[in-house]
Amino acid sequence: MLHPIAMDSPLMGSGVTSLQGVRLAARLQELCDTELSATLIWDHPTPRAIISYMSAALEEEGRAPINVDVAALVNEL
Repeated sequence: MLHPIAMDSPLMGSGVTSLQGVRLAARLQELCDTELSATLIWDHPTPRAIISYMSAALEEEGRAPINVDVAALVNEL
């Protein structure tokens, strides 16, 4: 388990490994039923950036914005 991650802290700088980043993208993809790149945490390096990106993508599809605690989800990996 990692220490709590702030919304604006880069995930890779907070101890998240590459493998955890890929797992996070897969888990978010599953939770939101949308296609995500395995490079999600490199393209959108903070929990806030991930939420913003995913909310905008889901909104474009006419779906509700993301309601997932990305920082907490990282600690479940």
